[in-house]
Amino acid sequence: MNRQWSDNLITLTPKLTQGYLAAAIDRNDFHFFPDGGLHCISAGMNWGPTDKTSLLYHTFSYEQEFKNKYKYFIDRLQTRKDEWNKIVENKPSYINFLKDNIYNEN
Repeated sequence: MNRQWSDNLITLTPKLTQGYLAAAIDRNDFHFFPDGGLHCISAGMNWGPTDKTSLLYHTFSYEQEFKNKYKYFIDRLQTRKDEWNKIVENKPSYINFLKDNIYNEN
């Protein structure tokens, strides 16, 4: 959330590195082109074209309006998360599974 932007990007000054300006502009249109793997890198850096801040800024005035519009999907996702948590509640954590079955650290 504390990103530092290059002055060249803010002032739209071209640099020798190609693609960053186009990526920033495309992000405002809520998509990335898959050229060069930027979509994979951005996903790993939690810099999605449809992040909450961008969606709220470009489409909705208030967070509650956003939540009301997508309530069905939010509730459905929460139900799936609850079901998954119930399935795994009595299972070992990933790290404990590895320690017990792979690395034999116990």
